[in-house]
Amino acid sequence: MYAAGVSCSDCHDPHSLELKAPGQAVCAQCHSPEKFATTDHHKHPTGSPGANCLDCHMPETTYMGVDARRDHSIRIPRPDHSVEFGRPNACNGCHKDQSANWSVDSFSNWYPNSVEPFQTWTRAFHSARQGLPGAEPMLTRLIGDLETPDIARATALLELRNYLSPASVSILQTTLGDESPLVRIAALQALEGFAPQSRYSVASGLLSDPLLAVRIEAGRVLAAMNSQQPGLVQGAPLDKTIAEYITAQELHADQVESQINLGNLYLNMGEPVQAKQKFRKGITMDPGFVPAYINLSDLYRGQEMNDQAIKVLGEGIAKNPDAAALHHSLGLALVRQGNTPMALEALGRATKLAPEAARYAYVQGIALNSTGHTESGILVLEKANSLHPDDRDILVALATINRDSGHLEIARHWAVRLVELNPADIGAQQLVRSLGVPD
Repeated sequence: MYAAGVSCSDCHDPHSLELKAPGQAVCAQCHSPEKFATTDHHKHPTGSPGANCLDCHMPETTYMGVDARRDHSIRIPRPDHSVEFGRPNACNGCHKDQSANWSVDSFSNWYPNSVEPFQTWTRAFHSARQGLPGAEPMLTRLIGDLETPDIARATALLELRNYLSPASVSILQTTLGDESPLVRIAALQALEGFAPQSRYSVASGLLSDPLLAVRIEAGRVLAAMNSQQPGLVQGAPLDKTIAEYITAQELHADQVESQINLGNLYLNMGEPVQAKQKFRKGITMDPGFVPAYINLSDLYRGQEMNDQAIKVLGEGIAKNPDAAALHHSLGLALVRQGNTPMALEALGRATKLAPEAARYAYVQGIALNSTGHTESGILVLEKANSLHPDDRDILVALATINRDSGHLEIARHWAVRLVELNPADIGAQQLVRSLGVPD
């Protein structure tokens, strides 16, 4: 609705914030009650919750037990998305005693000729976040559709950075010049997967963008040029935009996130002393802010000071014993130190604390296998597969570890699953052929 030109003040008084008309009458300012406030449209008895525009198109959710808010995305109910993606839907918000499949059947009977609603990005985002085949072309189509709201296009750009290929680089370059500043900022962030020189060659023009938010994001993303290619940017506005970025962060110097942002900036600029100071300040300000410890430990790792990195992670775990990310980082640092028993313990702790993080289980499984605990590694990976059945890395690990252990039939099972997941996966096809799976 916002993308179509509807603003907050069309429904709410800008001073009192009260609705301009009571209840669903606010919808009737634009939508004819003769057409929509009828049983032919909503299929519910007049006066029931199901007949209320707001309850179907703006369902209410209570947050933190006290804060009731309506969904201002104003969506068409999609129980089919609940079945396919596990997202909530307005139908089962009322009919809690029924399944999502029941809602799908009811919806199909009521609206047999319904077309796909305009919000079509759920499948693209789901595919991207699950690593499913076809994610890249779905994201590029979404980004290139100028009828799609800018916030959805920008989100698609952020997802695309995990799937960049020659096929998608061109649309990334195009969006750097998009009319929407939100899209331009997202395109800059998507560039972070490229080498600094490549970033600069396509995005340096945004250092002079008329909008401050875009300029300082360009400065942050291109800051590494100061240390890696200083001669290339002489006379360019990079130093100015970096100064603007620093000023913007210092306006919020009382927030730990700003200290970490500045630490990352200085690290990218090749100024580790200042980066350490900012990370340490962040830890002092908020000992519960886990990224501060991880960033500081990564800085020490980059300086080949692994003992210091382990010490910092230990400090973080003492303050945040249930932070899975700290245990995972500690496990990796202990692997580098050669302390295998403690490394395996830390990696296992991370997996236990955050079973939703597929990467933690994958790394633990690989570590167990590489240290002679193959059967334990397979068990970890099998459990992870039950939680993340479409994760390619886990499937590859299960196929190759079983193959190397002589469990060829089991290896074939996982290899076939890989091809089923993405028939165009050349690596999976080669693995299947190497295992002698018949066509």
